[in-house]
Amino acid sequence: MSRTILVTFSGLDGAGKTTLIRDLASELRSSGHRVRILTMYDDVSLYSYLRSLHDRVRGRARRAGTTDAGAAGSGPLYSLVRGAPVRRLAYAGDLLSLTVRRLYHQRLRGEILILDRYLYDTLADAAARGWPSLSTLLRLTPRPDVPILVDVEPADAFARKGEYDVPYLTERRATYRRLFARIDGALVVRNDDRESASRAVRDAVAERLR
Repeated sequence: MSRTILVTFSGLDGAGKTTLIRDLASELRSSGHRVRILTMYDDVSLYSYLRSLHDRVRGRARRAGTTDAGAAGSGPLYSLVRGAPVRRLAYAGDLLSLTVRRLYHQRLRGEILILDRYLYDTLADAAARGWPSLSTLLRLTPRPDVPILVDVEPADAFARKGEYDVPYLTERRATYRRLFARIDGALVVRNDDRESASRAVRDAVAERLR
């Protein structure tokens, strides 16, 4: 079985993570490695399972012709589950889910696991909300073999996605930088040029595989 590692990508929406992940996966596969790409919030996070359950309930409610008052993103239930106490508990669930995923994909299937976003992105949310347990959570968070922060100018990220405004992205970028400064061996990749950024990522992963 070939060597397996965990590679994670964090950064602003519009930083170019998806493109870099695609480049890396293609390079690894062409070298004979088995690769699995997962998205943290869609495949691993506890919220992904709750969202899937919510969608199934809404689907049954629509088929039954009843009104769904608990629309995603609104209502008291949504406010409750997005609150700090529940989010701290959900973080423990995310840790457990991640452990199971790593066991399955890395140990059982022998795949290099690439995560689009990671628990560090959740910690960036926590830092913005001023969680007092942030340092403890950071110590408890398993360090990936190659933790990567994809860094871009906020204006460039806004131009690519346009989902959040530049002031928010500027603050978020500063949060990411402070957080990744505390992670040993983290790779911060400037994504001004795709070719250079992809090469930096490939070199870091190749070095870890050796």
